[in-house]
Amino acid sequence: MKNKAICVLLCLVAAVQVFAQSKYDEKGDLSVRWNFPGMIDPFNSNLTMGAEYRFLPHWSFVADAGWIFASLSEGEKVSGYLIRPAVKYYPSLRHLFFFEAQLHYKYIQKKGATWVPHEVLNDIPTYEKYENVRIYARSYSLNLLCGTQLPLRKPGGAKWDRLNRWKFEYYWGVGFHYYEETKPPDIAGTDDFLPFPGLSQFAVTPQLGITLVYRLVDKSKTKKTLP
Repeated sequence: MKNKAICVLLCLVAAVQVFAQSKYDEKGDLSVRWNFPGMIDPFNSNLTMGAEYRFLPHWSFVADAGWIFASLSEGEKVSGYLIRPAVKYYPSLRHLFFFEAQLHYKYIQKKGATWVPHEVLNDIPTYEKYENVRIYARSYSLNLLCGTQLPLRKPGGAKWDRLNRWKFEYYWGVGFHYYEETKPPDIAGTDDFLPFPGLSQFAVTPQLGITLVYRLVDKSKTKKTLP
């Protein structure tokens, strides 16, 4: 199964290079982005939009921001946000292949149930009560990615997008992920109980995704063809 997935990915990359090699972005171009698969993320469903600015012919800056509104896996009400700045490097202007270094920060509030100590005297609670509490979670990630872009229009194809403004962006890589979860000491509405122990963990995770991109500002209305 793994070998089949790798073969499919390699075929996709080869097809993208064939379709994309005649057009290229220029310095000063600005694109907007929508990470639409995030809407059905089973862990943290989110609406994430962003922008990419080509500040040099081979380099661009990317900034994404998202609103986290649900978690299908936990079945509890979840809210939060994410911020994802990144820098991209395109080795060749003839192709749309890139390398990307990305920072990812995520903040989440969710509800949970636990035993809450009350009326603490000398660090010993008089009693405990099983209550719903609000849990705060944060994650910090460094993602090292590579990817490519596939124009929705082939060269010489449909007339509705002659400048190849619409593209799908595919990326894959590895992420170094630190996660921490805390229950603040005032969740029971009083100041006289023990703080709760937090949770923290580090993990290395695979990264894989797709983004819809639209070139909003085009420095040349007629894109050049590389010799």
